[in-house]
Amino acid sequence: PEGIYMLWVDLSMFQLKCEDTQKYFFDHADTYVTQGAFFGDEYKNYIRLNMATQFSNVKKGVERIIQTLKK
Repeated sequence: PEGIYMLWVDLSMFQLKCEDTQKYFFDHADTYVTQGAFFGDEYKNYIRLNMATQFSNVKKGVERIIQTLKK
């Protein structure tokens, strides 16, 4: 209950054209992520996922993100 599990995902290879990746993935993948730029400019190409939930929830979110990136 005291642990936090976070996953940092480097999206630089996708060259996303949106300023707000948090809103983008919420709107297009129905998945909440934290925009990496919040943690500093060096993380602007990253998103952060909270993994402290059931595996089925993590799997659904990651699958939605993958499908969104394929578009």
